[in-house]
Amino acid sequence: MTPANTLAALALMAVLVGATALSGDDERDAINAQLARQDAQAMQAQADADERAAFELDVRQACAHIHGNRARVLRVAGTGELVCRRVEVVL
Repeated sequence: MTPANTLAALALMAVLVGATALSGDDERDAINAQLARQDAQAMQAQADADERAAFELDVRQACAHIHGNRARVLRVAGTGELVCRRVEVVL
């Protein structure tokens, strides 16, 4: 191999390695961005669930304050709303 061919082969190899490194960074960045979006969505879903649980606890406490130990909180099937009712004992 001549020195010119060796230099050309090394230059081609450098270009290929550089292109691979650049495309690898783009893929890695895209994967990291997707993972970051998924983490953000999971954290938001957890925050929403925590907020709903805290609201339901507040409703249950308010219902118990109004009706005492006969209080029942029911969830409306169609809408998911919470309803406070007093349960009557039937003998």
